[in-house]
Amino acid sequence: MPRILCLHGFLGSPKDFSFLQDDYDYDCVIPDLNDYVSFDIHEIFSMLCKEYNLENDTILLGYSFGSRLGAQLFSLYPERFSRIILLAGHLGLEDKLKDMRYKIELDFLDKITSLKATEFSRYWNGLKLFENDKDQKLHITDRAPDFFRNYGLSKQPSLAPLLLPHKERVSINYGELDFKYSQYAKEKLGEFSVNFIEGVGHRILQHPNIVRKIVRDFI
Repeated sequence: MPRILCLHGFLGSPKDFSFLQDDYDYDCVIPDLNDYVSFDIHEIFSMLCKEYNLENDTILLGYSFGSRLGAQLFSLYPERFSRIILLAGHLGLEDKLKDMRYKIELDFLDKITSLKATEFSRYWNGLKLFENDKDQKLHITDRAPDFFRNYGLSKQPSLAPLLLPHKERVSINYGELDFKYSQYAKEKLGEFSVNFIEGVGHRILQHPNIVRKIVRDFI
């Protein structure tokens, strides 16, 4: 039975993958990333291996933030994972765009530390990125700022060149209605085989049957 390490998105929770965990075809392990984002990437890898006894044939499945984190893990330890499935993830900004993104993340950081949880949830769900998605219940903990402090997109290395030698083991997927990320993929990820999902926005996990098909077809 394939073992899948499922990594949820920013302010998500293990419950986001419950539909896949209930599928008896897979052995899903789903960490709460709030417990990990205070540590560096190598510590996260060691913690995951220790807690879940990960074998070399483990499959990575990441959504949005979890996709970015999973891509970093795979790029550093490609021999420890058999495949990786990326849902709505960014593989890294050009250096000239990182300063601008850093300022955006400072604003996010200010809001998540100053607004009440209900206020931040309303703000976050209202971002243009999610205009073609349903609102999502956010799992906000005391460690939520560390998603930005330690793993903001401005701090992420460029992962596409590191994944390219393993592209046959990489599945990249974006919602067709996720206009920002789809355009990014068309402009920057031409060397990969990218799947664009009709009628879907950024929040691909809101479409469980589509995710099941992506996983089934790639495994």
